[in-house]
Amino acid sequence: MQDGLGGLFCGFVLNVNVVTGAHKDSMDTTMCCCFSLGEWEGGHLVLDELGLVFEMQPGEIICFDSSKIVHFNMHYVGERMSVVLQSDKFLDNAKGLAKKLANLGVAPAA
Repeated sequence: MQDGLGGLFCGFVLNVNVVTGAHKDSMDTTMCCCFSLGEWEGGHLVLDELGLVFEMQPGEIICFDSSKIVHFNMHYVGERMSVVLQSDKFLDNAKGLAKKLANLGVAPAA
């Protein structure tokens, strides 16, 4: 069986009118993809160590390794929503646990 994008992006976050502080997403395994919707001014996405600032427009998408790069968005005026597709270490651990249980003969509930 092939994982496809469903395996890579097994989680998502919906942010509505949120300004984040500088952070890394330690529970993400690889990259995340963010896209924004709404009408706003400001709110640039900053990838700190890379020295990059993205003036994202509605509908644009950016992907980066959120577990390794400090990132945040700046203050803005208006209405803004972002959808973040992400990987998740917790789900990777859950897959490993499910496999171990299956090897012991424990089947998931029907």
